[in-house]
Amino acid sequence: MSNRARVSRIMPRDMAATSEVHSRDYWPDAVIHFGGTCAYCGRTLRRGDDLLKSYIMPAAAGGTDEPDNVVPACQDCATSKGATEMKEWYMRQDFFSQERLNRIFSWRYVMRQLMRGETHE
Repeated sequence: MSNRARVSRIMPRDMAATSEVHSRDYWPDAVIHFGGTCAYCGRTLRRGDDLLKSYIMPAAAGGTDEPDNVVPACQDCATSKGATEMKEWYMRQDFFSQERLNRIFSWRYVMRQLMRGETHE
């Protein structure tokens, strides 16, 4: 599926203003993008467990709470990652997956396009 197709699935075509992109809650879209699993380890949570918002680039390193910087994570991954930059931390994990890393990058790409208004035809 192309990134443009992913964007159209995530966001209605008629949303044009960047400010609307910033005010929309993208958390449900992030959870759907990652199939309801942890973006890092791929674990499906048990009933009653919640996915946490994990910041790819932590605030301590200049990261923001913009949609392109937030992915769902299980408690174990969120705690382990802490304030470490995502790629640095993730590539050292036994459960590292290039496929999941690519999915994280595709989420960032789609969200950045939406934030810049580049996906509207």
